[in-house]
Amino acid sequence: MPRRVALGVLVLVVLAYLVVQVYSSGSEWASFDERVSRLVEDLGVLRERGVDVSGLVAELNRAISLAERGDWSGAYEELSRLESRVSQLMEETEGAETMLAIKKYAEAALLLLVPVVVYIALPRVYLLLWYRARRDWVVEAGKD
Repeated sequence: MPRRVALGVLVLVVLAYLVVQVYSSGSEWASFDERVSRLVEDLGVLRERGVDVSGLVAELNRAISLAERGDWSGAYEELSRLESRVSQLMEETEGAETMLAIKKYAEAALLLLVPVVVYIALPRVYLLLWYRARRDWVVEAGKD
């Protein structure tokens, strides 16, 4: 009988330990998943801004692989490095995005001015060339 009690207590302790382990590893996954989700969103924004994010995606994949293998410290270290690089790129691209918008609007304005300039300048250029080409014409007096 004491053996059964000891075995029952041992089973209960092991079950309690497993529950705590599953819960703690689940909370680590939740925290990790939240950070990864934010990084994926930021990488999407950077990609829309024209930044090549393939290297950053490879680093994120490496961090996820480390977490899947159970190396939480390495995964969190990799995530921290990646988060600092992404935040730095986000700051750098904010100014570039504004300049890109200004460039696009300037190009559109120039393209809209082309027909107006042609409408005004083409007749003047045609007349100038016509007068220069006929400058040497001699007008004869008519015989009346």
